Amino acid sequence: MKALTSMPTDAAIREQVALIRKSIPPSSQLGELLHYVIEEHLARRELTGVSIGIGFFGYTVEQLKPEPSGKKDKRPSDVRGAMGRLRDKLEEYYNEGGNADFVHISFPKWQYVPIIRARFDDLSEKSRRLLRRAVEAREKRTASGYTEAIRLLQEILAEHPGHPVILGRLAEIHALRVLHSTVPPRPELELAHQYAQQALSKSPKIWAAHIAVGAFQACLNWNWEKAEEAFLTAVEIGGRHVKTLPWYITLYNAQGRGQELIDFLEDYISELGDPGPLIRRNLATAMMLSGRFDEAIREYESAFPHYKVDPIVKTIFCPQ
Repeated sequence: MKALTSMPTDAAIREQVALIRKSIPPSSQLGELLHYVIEEHLARRELTGVSIGIGFFGYTVEQLKPEPSGKKDKRPSDVRGAMGRLRDKLEEYYNEGGNADFVHISFPKWQYVPIIRARFDDLSEKSRRLLRRAVEAREKRTASGYTEAIRLLQEILAEHPGHPVILGRLAEIHALRVLHSTVPPRPELELAHQYAQQALSKSPKIWAAHIAVGAFQACLNWNWEKAEEAFLTAVEIGGRHVKTLPWYITLYNAQGRGQELIDFLEDYISELGDPGPLIRRNLATAMMLSGRFDEAIREYESAFPHYKVDPIVKTIFCPQ
């Protein structure tokens, strides 16, 4: 993608839509809905619940009108529900693999007109490429992947000292290394907390930094109140998807709130339809930590069809 101004070009927006659609299962139709809405927006046509209901869902004007009894027809709610699921899917996309993309698309709640903006336009082209590589390395969820991501982010900081987003990413990755037991916890969490504080001193809107603060408070200080306060701030900034991430699961289970977490994850998965295997894996982990081993194994094997639980492990956790 070429350098962006403060407003992305139509070509850059269409390229971003194509990237997002690759992450959405075709069966959900959300990718097609996103493409339709963005094309209507680029064509400067009005976007309303009625126009989307007619143009995308194929309803007639009469079908979208209230019934004579005064009750609203259920079909307009189909439009609202689909747009709500699309909004959640976009939040999920940008909080995961798309969090280094340079075009951001979102929909305010209860609205149909997208907000499109350029991201990271203060970074050089070289640093944008490094950020993309860092995100890809992080997504491997391996010790070597985290090490590579940290190296790349440090290279960006050398060119853009004190960049709050990069500091926040560094904080979150150092915390993730502790969660996945790849490094000694105390020095790593202290380092994560230092990066988080530096990021938040420049901008309070870095959700990844709040995640690192929450991890620090939960694991080193055992301060559940401050930990949850930090995590909820991250949710407020980054969207509900943040509650599906591993650190939030750790906090809930440490407090004996496993069922509350399971209820949230099941509702979230039901709303999205197909949230992808990683969130379902987190649900399985929450079930396992709550002692629901049979359900956890079924969820693991359903989310990852190629994965089969070792028979010995199954015997230990799920005795006949």
